[in-house]
Amino acid sequence: MTRPLPEVNRLRAKVIQRGLEMGADYVDVRYQDLTVSFISGDNRGEPQLKQGSEMGVGVRTLADGRWGFSSTSDLSDFGLAAVVSDSLEMARSFPIPGHRVELAPVEPARATLAIAARYRPSEVDLDQRAATVAGLADSIGQAAPEITRVEYHYADVEGWQSFLSSEGAEIQTDFTRNILRLEAYAERGSQRSSTTGSIGGVGGWELIAGADLGGLQSQLAGNAIRWLDAEAAPAGSFPVILNNQAAENFVHEAVGHSAEADAIVPGASVLAGRLGQRLADEEVTVIDDPGLAGTVGHYLYDDEGVRGQRTTIIQQGVLAGYLTSRETAAALGLPPNGHGRAKSVHHPPIVRMGTIHFTPGDHSPEELFDGIDYGIYLLGKRGGQVDPAQGIFQFRPDRALLIEDSEDTRPLKGASLSGNILEILGNIEAVADDLCFDPGGCGKGLPMQLVPAGSGSPHLRLRSATIGGSRGGR
Repeated sequence: MTRPLPEVNRLRAKVIQRGLEMGADYVDVRYQDLTVSFISGDNRGEPQLKQGSEMGVGVRTLADGRWGFSSTSDLSDFGLAAVVSDSLEMARSFPIPGHRVELAPVEPARATLAIAARYRPSEVDLDQRAATVAGLADSIGQAAPEITRVEYHYADVEGWQSFLSSEGAEIQTDFTRNILRLEAYAERGSQRSSTTGSIGGVGGWELIAGADLGGLQSQLAGNAIRWLDAEAAPAGSFPVILNNQAAENFVHEAVGHSAEADAIVPGASVLAGRLGQRLADEEVTVIDDPGLAGTVGHYLYDDEGVRGQRTTIIQQGVLAGYLTSRETAAALGLPPNGHGRAKSVHHPPIVRMGTIHFTPGDHSPEELFDGIDYGIYLLGKRGGQVDPAQGIFQFRPDRALLIEDSEDTRPLKGASLSGNILEILGNIEAVADDLCFDPGGCGKGLPMQLVPAGSGSPHLRLRSATIGGSRGGR
């Protein structure tokens, strides 16, 4: 249920008006009043609970074509006056020769919004939330004697976020998000294995309590035990199938980061200057859609007050668009599409993904295996890295399987996928029809900003890709 923010009129007068009176050409202010809860531990001990509030304002000023930014948790009149002065001082203290910030025009939005939630985390006692999370970890730990430990990390956030600008924008959002990550460890003699799983997104406690917890339990326990017997992955170039989560990792790391316009503008991305060029087969389409409800990267307006827009990056194999902020959109002569995001009000917005995904194709996942005599099936994600300027990436899946005679056969350990972004895109030869989404996070920026970022994909089949492993091929 929405309610008016009593701080809004005060922020308009004390921040927006003061900034303009001090000579700023543009001012925006972000306000947050959030409650954050954390539950962490493992099945061998009691859960650790932590709860707190995050309140403050972040102020951007644009003066003489340069940005300034400052933030504070002091919402007194003195604190608000100081944060405006500090922001303007930054804008005027660090000129960049030959560089002048321009902002792509937008229609100032005025909206009061509430994120859909059946019931909020705060409506469930923190001890009860902890009991649910710890109980799931306990059940996974009791699934088999080989399971030695199950770690869990849960976080939820809810409260108000507000955006105001000197152009007249006024957006208030009643917000809630939660996410749970688990990792199961197994041992048998000298063999060790672990596997991860995550659930959650933007929405209420029902995203956790209403999830298929039994399915998650059997998946984690079963995978941790099965991969105890994994053999070393072969190294070399093979046909490769990526399951949903592995393909999500690729589309996020390789495509998404390369399409962020703060890499495009300086030419620090392999996708710079390639709009309209064919990169992949017609079956390949990549979209970033912040409006996908429930996903962890869901938002309605970005941290510049721009409506988050469904943006097609690759359309049937052809590079069709980039992810932009107002500044980068102006530099590229493109309309802004609402991808300026910040970790909190204490960080300035930078270009980020919302929920990026491959769209589904026409094949069943089983059909992707047909005709592969010897290949690699990559499953899950453990993280990755990308150099958009060089067009190269590497990521590590959670698990892998050997493919022999069109069947996945033996578990593998130590596999990684690396290569040239454009070559891998060109090697996608089949896309399955089983699109699903997974919660995750993304780190970027100096200083580093970790934000929730959604990603999704169906299974993909690569004609050939480079697998890192510790032994030769067959």
